[in-house]
Amino acid sequence: MNNSACDQKNTTKLYMAPMEEITGYIFRNVQNEMFGYVDKYFSPFITPTESMKLKPREIKDILASNNEDLYLVPQLLTNDSELFIKGVELLMNRGYFEINLNLGCPSNTVAKKGKGSGFLAFPEELDRFFENVFKRLGDDNIEVDISVKTRLGMHSEEEFDSILPIFNRYPISELIVHPRVKDDMYSNYVRMEKFDLAYKNSKSNIVYNGDIYTYKEAINILSKYPNCGLMMGRGAVANPGIFREIVTGKKITNSELLEFHDKLYNSYAETLGVKDAFFKMKEVWNNMQYMFDNDKLAHKIRICKDPDKMMELAHKMISEEEIIR
Repeated sequence: MNNSACDQKNTTKLYMAPMEEITGYIFRNVQNEMFGYVDKYFSPFITPTESMKLKPREIKDILASNNEDLYLVPQLLTNDSELFIKGVELLMNRGYFEINLNLGCPSNTVAKKGKGSGFLAFPEELDRFFENVFKRLGDDNIEVDISVKTRLGMHSEEEFDSILPIFNRYPISELIVHPRVKDDMYSNYVRMEKFDLAYKNSKSNIVYNGDIYTYKEAINILSKYPNCGLMMGRGAVANPGIFREIVTGKKITNSELLEFHDKLYNSYAETLGVKDAFFKMKEVWNNMQYMFDNDKLAHKIRICKDPDKMMELAHKMISEEEIIR
């Protein structure tokens, strides 16, 4: 189901992060069918261009018919305010009334173009970007919610001290903060003192993202930061039932995980073919392996080159090993 500005507010505020090559519409639908409890799913980013001709995979990913029972928020990656507006208009024409700006991607190929987390290195340009965007939206009476997913900066967490005031100058609907800098990539520690700063001082609704893999870690964040949203990516790919566990306390079982695994593989295979399904599941297993304490078997799954053998090994892992998260 496409989103709308009037019904976007929610109480639980649990979000599935955008992860390129993984959390597309096939993964979203299987997760929602089996477990649900996700208030918003975010699409992997779309890069707007002058022609605004979407790639076939991008079109499929945001088609209303492929997201009927979901609240989906498309994400745009750009540092050009005019292209951003073009992207917003295209997505609104497809029924979306909340659009997310990606200021968090740490990929070197993205950041060196001044996009994603690379845009954070240019606070004056970032300020002008938002000024132009919100002026255009206001002048054209375009009613749409603009949310932002951000890191703390490029090189130093101290950069966030000057970035947060920029966000606060504009009517950003939600600020999703991954408290790392671009240079951290996904290693080093999350900078919780800077998330504290955002939580206490942001004028937007605040959402935490980063290093949440278990129910206990999720509850700790939600307990420490009341009324804060929670976005999960890698942890939710590893454990697709974690959102349900956060809300109800019901842990995922081995049989449920096996059913999810097979439904996901079969959905990939039916839509993309066996070869692509095989590689998609390899990406999933890069995360799911941490649900079990069997590095030897996980290694065999990672290096396996045959789809049938991989499924055999995956079944052995899920059926015979204890879930440790």
